[in-house]
Amino acid sequence: MALDVEPLRLSAAGTLYSFTTIRHGKAETYGGYVDFPEKVRVFGHLAGFTPEAPPKCDMVVSVVPGKAQTAEATAAAIDYLFVEGCGR
Repeated sequence: MALDVEPLRLSAAGTLYSFTTIRHGKAETYGGYVDFPEKVRVFGHLAGFTPEAPPKCDMVVSVVPGKAQTAEATAAAIDYLFVEGCGR
């Protein structure tokens, strides 16, 4: 809860530490914690995964720009997503 903070530029890719399934009515998506080389762990939405091809712990994911997501019970702006593969 410090006020003396600075921005930290993170690598474009990290390693998926853990994930969970998020259900909104009949829709299903994933969220997960990603470890970056800068010793930072970030939670975010995982994109491009399905129940047939779910995310896996220890896989490499990269950060991509996100957009507003809407569902029956929620509407939230998402600034970034994690997708499978190495970053640029």
